[in-house]
Amino acid sequence: MVNAPKSKGNRSFALFTPYNGGNMGDGIIQEAVIQNLRRCFPAARIIGVTLFPERTESIHGIPSFPATGFSRRFYAVEHLVSETEGKTDIPSLSGSVKRRLKNMEFIFSPMKKIMAKLHVPVAIAKSIHAFIAEIFREPVHIIKTFNFLKDVEVLIFSGGGQIDDYWGGAFGQPYAMFKWAVLSKLRGKKIIFLSIGACSLDSILSRIFIRYSFQLADYRSFRDHESKNMLKGFRFISMDPVFPDLAFSYIPGTPGKGSKGDSVGKTIIGISPIAYLSERWPRNNPSVFHAYIQALSELIGWFLKGQNSISLFTTDSMDQHVSDKIMKNLQASGVEHGKIENRKIRSFDELSKFLMETDYVVASRLHGVILAHIANKPVLGISYDRKVNTYMSEMDQMEYCVDIHSVETDSLIAAYKKMVENEDEIREHIRKKVSINIQNLEFQYQNILT
Repeated sequence: MVNAPKSKGNRSFALFTPYNGGNMGDGIIQEAVIQNLRRCFPAARIIGVTLFPERTESIHGIPSFPATGFSRRFYAVEHLVSETEGKTDIPSLSGSVKRRLKNMEFIFSPMKKIMAKLHVPVAIAKSIHAFIAEIFREPVHIIKTFNFLKDVEVLIFSGGGQIDDYWGGAFGQPYAMFKWAVLSKLRGKKIIFLSIGACSLDSILSRIFIRYSFQLADYRSFRDHESKNMLKGFRFISMDPVFPDLAFSYIPGTPGKGSKGDSVGKTIIGISPIAYLSERWPRNNPSVFHAYIQALSELIGWFLKGQNSISLFTTDSMDQHVSDKIMKNLQASGVEHGKIENRKIRSFDELSKFLMETDYVVASRLHGVILAHIANKPVLGISYDRKVNTYMSEMDQMEYCVDIHSVETDSLIAAYKKMVENEDEIREHIRKKVSINIQNLEFQYQNILT
């Protein structure tokens, strides 16, 4: 996709993303950047900076480093069992913290004796111990990050909705971006914000962190105009370009049109639900969530009255319990086992192949919609966020986009019928739009990497 430059010398890139391996949209973005970096620089050293380094290494085959030292709800570094430490050339943060804490017995030993004399409950004592350990975790991470950046040439904030304080607050992603940008600049490294999206910035502190992170960058681009407009108070970004979501530059490893298998003669509909506002979401609204589940279950019931084959699938591990809940609802309403598939997709290539097999897709997450469009499938979007509306508007598909907050079965059926009626026109329009997006990303890669 990207023409290799004349110089193919060794380069070193760090890809920063708040990704823990569970979201396939974020994963495909990272895989796309890795693919295109390797096309430009076959011998390049590429390191992930994520919220689950070991899983990143397993999925993408690159060494990885933890994105933060803070442990915040909905924004914390995860680790596998300790046996994984030392298996890559990137040192494990958890191991370093444990080693340092072992050397701090002069603090913990007297503290344990004092709490024992005061008869402090064990649970509270453990909480105090964990709190003190947490205080030291971030300074240790800062030191290790500064040392890590010594051997990095370019830090890339690689796509996705990284401008966001919804998950973890100001000291989640905004602070992490600021820290990495400052430390990179102190090391004299190049900083790139590549097709970045803005989701939520509720606090003044978040905006301060993002502002100074951007000011330190050598290059910035946004994935849509609405993301850029959210930051219109930052006058210095006025000339920054807008390029498509990086998922459009992903190259599937299993090309082909897919196969319908046992569903020959049937219309295959892929349905991808979301856990939005459920008990697993940062903010909850049971009435909206249950109304959404009910409408989706009724839509599937309507689909099953015709010659349709239904497959539930998810692009984020968080959503699997929603698929399971829908399956239980349908079985409770009398739908026979085997008439609907609860598909568990394990890899990017498997997801691409599955989408090629479908005729239509119903999805809520942004990349569930984008990846279906890349496969040239008409999509009925049940939008939960501004970014989904923005994308569907850019693709001229708002006629087939329903707001999740007020979704009703009748509105879904009406939008679906209209989508089927205009299928040929939609497919041709999507094909052209996707082609343009791919070309635009080729242009961006060539200009910043060559």
